[in-house]
Amino acid sequence: MRDAEGGVPWRFGENIPVDLGFDRGGLWETLADGTRVWRLGIRSDDAVSINLAFDVFVLPPGATLFVRSADGREVLGAFTDANNKADGRFATTWIFDDEIVLEYREPASAPYPGELSLLRVTHGYRTPKAGAEAAFNNSGSCQNNVNCPPLTSGWENQSRSVAKYLTGGGGLCTGALINNAANDGTPYFLTANHCYANPSYWVFHFNYEADGCSNPSFDPSYDSISGASHRASSSNSDFALVELSSDPPDSFAVYYSGWSRSSSAPNSAVCIHHPAGDIKKFSFEANQISGQSTMWDVGPWDDGTTEGGSSGSPLYNQDHRIVGQLYGGSSACWGSGENNGTDIYGRVDVSWTGGSSDSRLSDWLDPGNSGSTAIDGFDPTTPASPVDASVSVVEPADGSMHCDGSVPFEVQVTNAGSETLTAVDIDYRTDGGGWISDSWSGSLSPGQSTTVSLGSLTPGGGSHDVEGSVDASGGGGGGNDSTASDFSVGGGAGEPGADEDFSGGTFPPTGWARLNPDGAEAWTRTTSGGGGAAHFNNFDDDYRPQTDTLQLPFIDLTDTASPALQFDVAYARYNGEYSDGLRVRVSDDCGASWDTLYDKSGTTLATSSDHDEAFVPTSSEWRTETVSLNAYGSDDSVLIEFVNVTGYGNNLFVDDVLVGTPDAGDDDDASDDDDATDDDDDDTVPSDDDDTVAQDDDDPADDDDDAAQDDDDDDDGQSDLKAGEVYAVEPFCSCDTGANSAPGRSALGLLLGLLGLTRSRRRRA
Repeated sequence: MRDAEGGVPWRFGENIPVDLGFDRGGLWETLADGTRVWRLGIRSDDAVSINLAFDVFVLPPGATLFVRSADGREVLGAFTDANNKADGRFATTWIFDDEIVLEYREPASAPYPGELSLLRVTHGYRTPKAGAEAAFNNSGSCQNNVNCPPLTSGWENQSRSVAKYLTGGGGLCTGALINNAANDGTPYFLTANHCYANPSYWVFHFNYEADGCSNPSFDPSYDSISGASHRASSSNSDFALVELSSDPPDSFAVYYSGWSRSSSAPNSAVCIHHPAGDIKKFSFEANQISGQSTMWDVGPWDDGTTEGGSSGSPLYNQDHRIVGQLYGGSSACWGSGENNGTDIYGRVDVSWTGGSSDSRLSDWLDPGNSGSTAIDGFDPTTPASPVDASVSVVEPADGSMHCDGSVPFEVQVTNAGSETLTAVDIDYRTDGGGWISDSWSGSLSPGQSTTVSLGSLTPGGGSHDVEGSVDASGGGGGGNDSTASDFSVGGGAGEPGADEDFSGGTFPPTGWARLNPDGAEAWTRTTSGGGGAAHFNNFDDDYRPQTDTLQLPFIDLTDTASPALQFDVAYARYNGEYSDGLRVRVSDDCGASWDTLYDKSGTTLATSSDHDEAFVPTSSEWRTETVSLNAYGSDDSVLIEFVNVTGYGNNLFVDDVLVGTPDAGDDDDASDDDDATDDDDDDTVPSDDDDTVAQDDDDPADDDDDAAQDDDDDDDGQSDLKAGEVYAVEPFCSCDTGANSAPGRSALGLLLGLLGLTRSRRRRA
């Protein structure tokens, strides 16, 4: 069985939740010079590897963190304040031992104390490492190393884009850096949605490959980056786009692959990937491929194949441009001549549009809305054009709201060339009207930017867009010369009301907005029988107490008698410990301040009994709520929003939203046949479980996931971990526990406090 077939990552480890930190484990020591040292030992019996995820990672300048194997032969670090991320999270790659030691050193001169909180320990039971449990040199015999001419000749640049990564703590997938039309080196990384878990904890391995055709006798080195942020994803074409937490250094020598969103089937195809987590491989199909509505079908391959761990890897057309990413398939190293079986890839052209910016590629890969249907790759090691300028809107920001009818308009001009930029022409327009010309002059060195104020826009109330472009005399181009932004203006331009049943295919509906501050779970639309409902997946969201917002357009209530908000809600808790909340907030000053008019959680919000599986409401498990808006009856520009408060509980549904004069006899919560019996956001990707099984990538209790991904159990002697098994994570410490230890700490106390850590819920870590 292969994990690529079922659309799940290649699993190498079991995640064990922990709660360890400076005040919750380990031993402190103060050295003579005032340096404070903290050490924590972790043992996971019989693990072939251990890797870690921190939900709090804040190191002050001068502090260092090392992670080493118990025998000291493997060392990760030093990690420093340079590894701090905006979201405060961090993950490590693996140490190949069942015992590790963390050592943190903080100088007396540190400007503030460090913070560390360890969220999970991953117990590896098979791993890409030379040895008995090898994935290195253990992929199929028909695989081709990526640096093996003549087959791979001409694909050297594209190979530099591809990396494998650890996802969800215990899974492995493949993806590729992808260029955008601005050619600005933004480190976007394209992979598969079914590999998605919180990308803050992803660890990327670049340049993990052989130098030639032959497999090396030793495990090659690689370059790594920890962490990324969600940008867009969709199960419809099984894509996920993330942005790496930092630009790959020049020493990585990466390349950003070009793309094509053509709907025409490629005449030939190439896949570059990491099967079973092995070193980078190359597969080639000489014939024209075929297509489904959302997928490309490839195979049988003429040379090479894919395996578990290849999921998310890029599919290139004959022009060396990415046209899709691997969902799954049945190809393998078998048969005579060609390698039998077909692989399925999500299509870039399908991923390009639909929904909003967090569910399509166009906003990120063509930020200036140039309309490009295909672009070439970008090589950051190649000098830029001598004269080139790029532009982006600063104000009004995309998705922003403005109460004043006069909106400041500012753009950022960047010198994208290799020579000093002294002048550019700037053209802009609003709502597709006539172009207005302006200019800038000055002196910008290569890579420098400046903000140019172009006065104010006065488009009136409602939703608007602004477009801008720059022209640097004598050069430029490259798709970075244009920009666009959507914004809205209140001030008497509100809609007369709202009546939304989420039956349309666009989400959020036109004029609505959603705020997803953590880049993880967000409000989505779910469908059943052609209808729809707004849905929030608290079942898989453990960012407690994160709030996510679904906001209506501006509403004018001045001509509405007894105005009110009416909506249907369906919700069930997970249990008494894990439950969520829903708030309704109203603003009459364009979001400067908010009044909470509805705030329910737990049993007061629930419309059904507790569910220990993902809640899907029946027609009788809905309730109609009415919230009075009388206090805002004189306002012509009111904002209303639904706020989900995550408690790692269960699914929340909202439907039939009405703003106006409520009908006292309207009680359609039980008769609505679009009450969201499908909690998978329009998932048309082949799947064995509508409960977003493809994303539940670290759940060993999912029999389908285990069967699909356990492709080498017979070979390596390892069996997948089963639900309910307990692996004790025990601390050990070789440090001094005498007078220099922190008061109140003892090795015995630590042992008693940290034994018996178990996985208590069948959930994504």
